[in-house]
Amino acid sequence: MKLLMCPFLSCQRNLCNSLAWFAIILLVGSNSLAAGSQPRFFPVIRDSGMHWFSYFESAYPMQEIPPQPASSMPEDDVRTLAENILSYEQALEAAEPSGNNYHIEQIEILDTLALLYRKAGDIEKARDAISRQYFISRISRGLYDEGHIGLLAELADISVQLGEKDQANEYQYALLNLQTRILDADDPVLINAYLRWADWHLQNYISSTESLIRFSTWDAAPAFNTHFRESDSFYRKAIASFQNGTALNQQTRVSLLVAIRKWQALHFIALKQITTENPLRRHDPFPGAEEKPAFIAPTMHVANIAKEIKPPALLSQASDDNEIQTAIMQYMLLGDWQLSMGSVRDASESYGMARQLLQTRSLSPDLANSLLTPGLQISEPDDWYYFYSRRPEFRGHFDVRITLDSDNRVEKIDFEDEEMLKHEYAKALKRHIILGKFRPLEVNGKSSTERSVSLRYYYE
Repeated sequence: MKLLMCPFLSCQRNLCNSLAWFAIILLVGSNSLAAGSQPRFFPVIRDSGMHWFSYFESAYPMQEIPPQPASSMPEDDVRTLAENILSYEQALEAAEPSGNNYHIEQIEILDTLALLYRKAGDIEKARDAISRQYFISRISRGLYDEGHIGLLAELADISVQLGEKDQANEYQYALLNLQTRILDADDPVLINAYLRWADWHLQNYISSTESLIRFSTWDAAPAFNTHFRESDSFYRKAIASFQNGTALNQQTRVSLLVAIRKWQALHFIALKQITTENPLRRHDPFPGAEEKPAFIAPTMHVANIAKEIKPPALLSQASDDNEIQTAIMQYMLLGDWQLSMGSVRDASESYGMARQLLQTRSLSPDLANSLLTPGLQISEPDDWYYFYSRRPEFRGHFDVRITLDSDNRVEKIDFEDEEMLKHEYAKALKRHIILGKFRPLEVNGKSSTERSVSLRYYYE
């Protein structure tokens, strides 16, 4: 089934503004999705325990967890489950009234059956039960009932589990179409619909490009990739909706920050796939039909992304501490993005804006450090997305003390345990640190007299 476009899917203008493609980003060390054979490192500030995900989810696992053996269901439970399934299957047959196989009473029975099938590990039967439930629900309650949302989401997720990507895409599109029809434009729930669609296409975009080293033909560029265009457009929609909201609570703040980080990952991964003869210029992906391809400076792409990550002025001037903290975090993520892209001066300004906002509030030193995470090695967006989406189990860690110069560049690396220098990953970690970029060692606008930071690097 071809991907149908909703009436409001007008992303070409945004693409013209944002897809100013520039030089290929070199794939180095462990900082690449394609480098599957390379170890990946996860830095944590030892003193505070802060890490990449502290803005998003403080409970993200930060310790080595030995693999747990798969548990099997006790025989008595298996027998009881089979009996329950048979009982509800019989109840379903009995619930079908004569001459009417679409009675609403069947919906509840099918819902329970789907749960039982899942518990029994029969995903296909669970999918069939939910599909039938959705069919009956549409007949009984109408095409655009809010109750369809959960059913479509389940059908999409199960189709992914079964490896039926095309079918999953149909359900994802039906879910988006339903929500945009029945939800008001200012309904916060609509943002979740945008994010689900954007996430879905980000996953597909990564799957379609992870085996590539670079694009070999112009028409394979991100501007011509449906997954990239859809993901980019809907992350923009979601972020804009967050920015235009009247208030940000804890839940929406986290959702906004995660959306920004995923959007950064989308563009970072796309940029690494591009090749060009001239490393300083790039063809405009949307030249006019009668025009010769134009050229755009590489800094424009970073600047265009930055405009939409930057917190709105009203948020920076807010009186609510929660909103100020959100603005500080956005500036830090913006600085990380600019630093990843090599825009050191712009990154310094963004980090400086975060520190300025911090000075407007009498926040505790611990909270200030948690917001600025001074000295933390930043994650490139694709590394961040890798950990966020896969939740790896760490096999060990290195404790390292890193001395930075006044420009936050690595000056010295000391392993706390010299025996770890013999570890097979020691050289890879050194390279990862040397090539890495670090957040400023400053708090409240003052340079730290101690130009070193102790980090713990977990590895897979």
